[in-house]
Amino acid sequence: MGKQKPVSFLRPFMLLAWLFFDLITVLETHYCYRPDSLPKRILSPWHPLVIGLTLFALLTCGGCRFWLSRMRKTGWALIPYLLGLMFTWFTAMYGVFVLPEYFLFCQGIAVVFFFAYFPFFVRFKQPAPPPLPV
Repeated sequence: MGKQKPVSFLRPFMLLAWLFFDLITVLETHYCYRPDSLPKRILSPWHPLVIGLTLFALLTCGGCRFWLSRMRKTGWALIPYLLGLMFTWFTAMYGVFVLPEYFLFCQGIAVVFFFAYFPFFVRFKQPAPPPLPV
């Protein structure tokens, strides 16, 4: 077979998607979060809901990032990339709507994963070497 051609639209599209999700997250957290309407209940950090949402966020965002690092430079790499950005956005929204008392914690996790998904930090797996002649 021939050498695989690099996909030239991949990095700019990834940057546009990253900027879109980042801007949407910043605007929604700015305009939707209301600290004056915090619930009277404060959940313990060991509450099953807090632990479950934290583990779900770490496993989905981290799993998609791991999957993305195993992809070769093709258009198929956009699937784990966009899924990872979407799950990172969900993580930020947990702190706005589901657990407002853990707003900063959820935002911190989202910021870490947004930096992990920045297109220039994404490295693709190198193509397999051609088979040796017999």
